[in-house]
Amino acid sequence: MTAARVRPPIEPLTEQDARHLLAAGLLQPCHLEGPTRVALRIGCDEKTVRKARDKETTLRLDYAWNALLADERALDALARHFRRLLIPLAIEGANDFQTVSAMLHAATEYFDRMRDNERCHKDTLALGDLFRPLLPALAAVVHEADEIRLGNAASKRGE
Repeated sequence: MTAARVRPPIEPLTEQDARHLLAAGLLQPCHLEGPTRVALRIGCDEKTVRKARDKETTLRLDYAWNALLADERALDALARHFRRLLIPLAIEGANDFQTVSAMLHAATEYFDRMRDNERCHKDTLALGDLFRPLLPALAAVVHEADEIRLGNAASKRGE
């Protein structure tokens, strides 16, 4: 049986922390597309993107969220600070049978890797790659359930 891990409390985010973490999310899209194109995607000017990328300033909240339009992982470092994942919802909803099949495959692989009662870093990397594609479909089901509970669902299945 694996020992439970005690996590230290999450420290409040400072402006300097936010600046550093947001800059990390701008590096890749700026490198691939250039700050001008990134600025167009997030709705600001190139100078704003460059200054944020170079940790001179912090992006406004709307620009920070819009950074997801330039790179879907742009806010991952910021989310990790709070021990969270940003997962895109599967808008169309995945085929439920394909999702269940993929989950069963993932569970079998997980079980096989845990036969020695340990999960090493190689197992963790392999399982992460296996689970990542499932997250949007699973998040979409959870989102749909939340919408039904709130009475916001356009159509309730099975009724």
